[in-house]
Amino acid sequence: MSAIQQHPSCIDRAGELRTNQSTLDGLWLKAKILHIADGRIAAGNEKLTLASATEISTVAASGKFTGGCRYFLGLDLADRSPYFVWDTQWVGDVADEVKAEGFTTLREIGAQLSPIESELALHATALSNWHLAHPRCPRCGGATRVDLGGAARYCDIDQSQHHPVSYTH
Repeated sequence: MSAIQQHPSCIDRAGELRTNQSTLDGLWLKAKILHIADGRIAAGNEKLTLASATEISTVAASGKFTGGCRYFLGLDLADRSPYFVWDTQWVGDVADEVKAEGFTTLREIGAQLSPIESELALHATALSNWHLAHPRCPRCGGATRVDLGGAARYCDIDQSQHHPVSYTH
């Protein structure tokens, strides 16, 4: 059940798929990908803009965005299509008017989205914000790395003290 929309979830979070990076890499190649840049969501005509891995590669090669991170959002319950978010930032000092071209905020578009789009946008935004706010281990202060398709961060400062920093959704 989605706490925001009060409807059954449209997405299977597929936790069992998150532990195998090669599985995630394969899913990425056939995924519908939501692009978030500096907290703004790729959208147009009052709906999300979902890209393919090839389209994201082209955008990444343009040099307009940082390398970014890929987070697995889950599988569509209806057709088992995988969904990811590519979380990135604009390179350099970019004017707000440029950021608004093809991108919007969740606040601006949220009410127009379908239930599945709303669920994807909320989850993607929450993951993006969480990763941005928690780059360090709360126990030791060491840098953390993304793991489990974006559902966790791990501290590797001392292998004997491998600290998980989990995102709960």
